[in-house]
Amino acid sequence: MDQKSLKTFIRYVESGCSTNSLEEVGVGRNLFWQRINTIEKLLGVQLVTRAKQKNELTERGRLFYEHAQKIVEAYEEAHKDISGTSQPHNSQITISAPQSLARTWTLPAFVDFLAMNPEFKLNISASDHITRETELTTDVLFRSIADGSTFIRRWYIEYHHGLYANQSYLDKFGTPKTISDLSQHTILSYGASPYTHFEDIDWHLYLQKNETLQSKLSVNSTTTLFELATLGAGIISCAQETNALYEGNLVRILPDVKGPTFRSYFAVNPNTLPTNLKKIESFENLMRKYLGARLPIIECAPTP
Repeated sequence: MDQKSLKTFIRYVESGCSTNSLEEVGVGRNLFWQRINTIEKLLGVQLVTRAKQKNELTERGRLFYEHAQKIVEAYEEAHKDISGTSQPHNSQITISAPQSLARTWTLPAFVDFLAMNPEFKLNISASDHITRETELTTDVLFRSIADGSTFIRRWYIEYHHGLYANQSYLDKFGTPKTISDLSQHTILSYGASPYTHFEDIDWHLYLQKNETLQSKLSVNSTTTLFELATLGAGIISCAQETNALYEGNLVRILPDVKGPTFRSYFAVNPNTLPTNLKKIESFENLMRKYLGARLPIIECAPTP
């Protein structure tokens, strides 16, 4: 029987079987019920009753809880006797980051980590949007996170947005002197696709009270937008830190116009297996090495 499913069931029972306790269990709702259904199918009995506000263990569920604890303990004891380690080794770390971070700046850290840990596997989820279920099953978030998240914040990088264009574009079409001048230029935007915890990513379209700037081209990739701007396609919203990392290929226009400040946190799931924490620390040190050499890293206050 799958150990992850057993441990999920045990944690759920110990959390009180509340529908609001899945975050404490450390899995999303769909994955949770998938694991419970798998156990119930194997046993041929119902372990948990389904209700909107509170689920309850059946009598057979309470009985199986005692056996599940013994099964997990026996498995871990057997592994300890055979391998000499206290817990089974999970040789995978799952990391979630926006496309721009996963595709560019963090690549040297990935390469060095794998060279240092050939037995380990990195599972990188590169997406500007992350669902709650995916977040709960991720070991490390390197992205903006919700205020109420239980992830342990270690440090972050701030991004200060402004308006940028390539010098070749400005030479051809002129440099905007006022916000109203922007309506005469080609504006690029991210579009309607969600960017988790950065809802105003297209803030530059709404600089004028009575007029929304029309985007001539939208791409749901900040990396692609930067590349398009570098080719002289138009004006984009860009972080000054991003421009610095890309060797300053773009020119800031209307410098008095300041966009939103955005934070990318390096944060660790509190439910990550203890056996993986040292590897995560090793990966974190590599990230600090590569990013800290070019951008200010701001430490988070220790978690109480």
